[in-house]
Amino acid sequence: MDIRTLEEWSDWFMWKQDVTTALKCQGWGFLLKRETKPPRKLEAWEDCQRQAVTIVRSSLGYRHLDLVKGMTTVLEIVDAIDTWFQGYKTTAFLVLSHEYESLTLEGCTNVADYVEKLLTVRRKIEQLDESCRIGEAQFINRFLTGLGRNYETFLVIFHMNHSLVPEYKDGKIIKRRVTFGEAVEAALLHESLHNHDKQTSVSFPCAPERPAQVATNQDINKKGAGSYDQNYEQKQQSAAGEECRQECRQEHSRKWNSKTWQQILSPQEKGPNYHNGRHKTGQKPSGAAWHARMATRCRFLVS
Repeated sequence: MDIRTLEEWSDWFMWKQDVTTALKCQGWGFLLKRETKPPRKLEAWEDCQRQAVTIVRSSLGYRHLDLVKGMTTVLEIVDAIDTWFQGYKTTAFLVLSHEYESLTLEGCTNVADYVEKLLTVRRKIEQLDESCRIGEAQFINRFLTGLGRNYETFLVIFHMNHSLVPEYKDGKIIKRRVTFGEAVEAALLHESLHNHDKQTSVSFPCAPERPAQVATNQDINKKGAGSYDQNYEQKQQSAAGEECRQECRQEHSRKWNSKTWQQILSPQEKGPNYHNGRHKTGQKPSGAAWHARMATRCRFLVS
């Protein structure tokens, strides 16, 4: 396990915790105990001390190495560092107290992050001295106060249903005090519900609208006849339909005209005495008669 390097007085808290945890993980927790009796297995004890001292010394900054120079046990090194830190306890207490009082949910990512930071500061303050311990009721109140204005309704309901200090009647507890875990659980539940409502309002910003009536062709150009997409789609459909109708009319006109002109020029429509552009008598029609016949046919088509 890695031990964070000790450089400044603010690193002492985590350094002390890391050293203790690392030694216990290796099975060397007994090296931190103050025993007057010599160990039964001296060689094994000395071997453990050498390895532990090497690990602890590697976690110290340059200016702290002089403090532990010549020390051969882990307990001597830890005591020397603790003595050095004593001169910074008042400074540490003032800094940590300010951090503890100013920490709020607004400066954190979420309730879980806020809880973690608050617990860390509390642990550091109580690590300074026994007299710096923070009561459970004060700590819960500090946690609830730091939730901020968005939790005002939550706090009113919470205080109605819970008590920060136990209530007694005839020497018996009639209402127990709430625990920090219960307060955190309630705040997390409120946060979860609030986030769910926010996501729902974003996904569905308003009540679902009834399907709009399709605008007619006459209303498409009117303002508000339909939605923009509906109007645009209907205009496209109308244009496509009009184009199709134009093509159909042109095709029909072409076929009808072709058929009509075939009838005009067909032998059946040119009288019994005309066959293949010639009279049966073999005589051609005069120019005036031909033009008169064609003019009559054209007037019929135009009408």
